[in-house]
Amino acid sequence: MPDYNALVVIDQQGETMRVKSGGTISIESGGQLENAGGINAGAVLQTSTPLVLTAEDSGKTIISGVAELVVTLPPTELGLTFKFVALTLSASLGLSVSPDADDQIAGMALTPAADKDVINSFGTDVVGDTLEIVGDGADGWVIFNYIGTWAREG
Repeated sequence: MPDYNALVVIDQQGETMRVKSGGTISIESGGQLENAGGINAGAVLQTSTPLVLTAEDSGKTIISGVAELVVTLPPTELGLTFKFVALTLSASLGLSVSPDADDQIAGMALTPAADKDVINSFGTDVVGDTLEIVGDGADGWVIFNYIGTWAREG
């Protein structure tokens, strides 16, 4: 007999999974969401420890599970993309996206400079703040979408 109180349900044919209001799907550390076609959901990585990304991580959504986190980008390559989401309010530094020493991060009216982080910090951060970047393959990274207040490291 089906559980009519379930918040995550799979239809009888096993073709559709539905998350009802109040339900969640959690992806544990090391887990990922895979998609064989259609909308590319990419992989999701939630972390609470400093993280060094590689080119193979391109397309991932990185979810910050702690108040202070530094994520280091790989050297730029044309077309690499990353999305960062802050899910915890910071007490000081916040979520920092750090380019390779030779790369810069441009966009959002920031003054580009090599080896300077983009930071979502205390006082302006809101749960759900998001930063999306793409590698330009030459100078570094370009911000193409963001939510919230992000600033360049001084």
